[in-house]
Amino acid sequence: MKKHIISLCFLLFAFTVIAQKVGNLNGTVLDIETGKGIPNSEIIIIETNQGAVVSENGDFTIKNIKEGSYTIYSHALGYINDTLKNIRIEEGKSTKVSFLMKISNIKLDEVTISATKINKTIDKIGSPVYVISRKEIERTEGRNIEEVLIRIPGVFTEDRYHNETNLVSFRGVGLHTHVTRGILVLVDGVSLTQAMGRTDFEGVDMENAEKVEILKGPVSALYGPNGITGVINVVEKEPKEGIHSKVKASFGSYNSMTLSADLNGGKDGFKYLIKGKHFNTDGYLDR
Repeated sequence: MKKHIISLCFLLFAFTVIAQKVGNLNGTVLDIETGKGIPNSEIIIIETNQGAVVSENGDFTIKNIKEGSYTIYSHALGYINDTLKNIRIEEGKSTKVSFLMKISNIKLDEVTISATKINKTIDKIGSPVYVISRKEIERTEGRNIEEVLIRIPGVFTEDRYHNETNLVSFRGVGLHTHVTRGILVLVDGVSLTQAMGRTDFEGVDMENAEKVEILKGPVSALYGPNGITGVINVVEKEPKEGIHSKVKASFGSYNSMTLSADLNGGKDGFKYLIKGKHFNTDGYLDR
């Protein structure tokens, strides 16, 4: 019995010795020109993947780092990334480092939109313009126009019937009507807006959308009275050579079911897209 007690004490002692062989890292992340802290920037230890987010004052702390030499990486939006190599962490001590980061000049890719009837780049358009790419649509799981536009400032959406017939408004104009008015809705440049100005989004297919362009501001000079508050232009994917098909089904509460399918392809310059969609629900009533 004594042998077991001695062995157990020895193991606990060994574990305590090993556990103590750690140190801490703390420091600051500052703008090299202003000397002010860069909040919300990220600090990562490459070898251990430990990290921290910089505070409002530009300070950070990473605890319980094993003794050794490390590479410390700093990342901040709008700044050039910085790396410190061979930073020594010693047992029971706190190592201090400092990052002095430079602002980076980011050149955005040129974006051309067709919502202006004549293709123009964004920098040549006076009205506010937003372009939602296919990657953003997939990332936010934008299944209908309401879910795609929900993050655009000044755009208000309302799900009236729990399906694709959503109500959309720019800056609240016509929000309390039973249909969308004052916004011209296009699919590949072809108008879905009726002559009286109302738009039904049921025919707008987000499954095949390559991007969505939103132009906020009056465009009546180009499109007539239906565009008094702006334009939504859905640009669909261009069919590829060969034969391609896709089927998608989804189910939800209140026995809601959506089934969609498309067939697309092309050969020798001729391209085609055939698609269909079925939506059914028992509806809902909350009082």
